[in-house]
Amino acid sequence: MAIYKIYYRHNDIIKTYNIEVLAMNKDLPLKVRHIFSDLDPTIWNGVWLDTLQKLLSSSNMVPVWKKIIDQAHLNKKNFPSLGNSQFIKWELKAFVAQAVNLVDKNYNKDLFIRDFENFFHIKGYNINKEIIKEIYESIYS
Repeated sequence: MAIYKIYYRHNDIIKTYNIEVLAMNKDLPLKVRHIFSDLDPTIWNGVWLDTLQKLLSSSNMVPVWKKIIDQAHLNKKNFPSLGNSQFIKWELKAFVAQAVNLVDKNYNKDLFIRDFENFFHIKGYNINKEIIKEIYESIYS
């Protein structure tokens, strides 16, 4: 990751942030690269940024991201009032938030898989255990 210094001006207060630019796998779906290309440094730091970096840089995650997007598109019909783009954005960020939550709990592999299975089940996604194992391996390898 490269680190850049940016200056954020709000109400005549200037704050300095060191921004780490993510190294994304070039084969990621365009939607994923777009959503995670411009991150708010107040949210995306520490374990959040570290986990996201691992999910975006692993070549094994490319089919996982595609599967999650496909499942989100299928699930979108249950939420007709939301725009498609906004819905996909929220679902991808919810996926990352779940990964961060499980990393933060320092779960072993079995608990990590169990909780992610529950997360996807609640969302109505058809994500099998092998895909969840890939998520785990991408984060912890």
